[in-house]
Amino acid sequence: MGVFETVFMLLIGGRIPTETVLGALLVFRLTYYLLPLALSMILLAGNEIALHRPSTRRIVESYRRWSAPVVPPVLALTTFVAGAVLLFRGPCRRSNRGCSG
Repeated sequence: MGVFETVFMLLIGGRIPTETVLGALLVFRLTYYLLPLALSMILLAGNEIALHRPSTRRIVESYRRWSAPVVPPVLALTTFVAGAVLLFRGPCRRSNRGCSG
């Protein structure tokens, strides 16, 4: 266990069972560290294979030309929407009455 896990166990361990906290921390580590690493390795390998094959090189280059102006605004929009959802859902969950008033 690292410092992050130890702090969680000390702060939350008395209120929530230890197995639940450790399970949640394991899922956190898998989701935020190992899953992106595995996905990026797969994408990198696919990209390298596609670039070194002459038949797929044209397809990859045309995709890059098309996606370069489209992907950044789409990612910015999805980030904005996700932030707005988190911003407006937070007060609804804290209130016993919800967002209805």
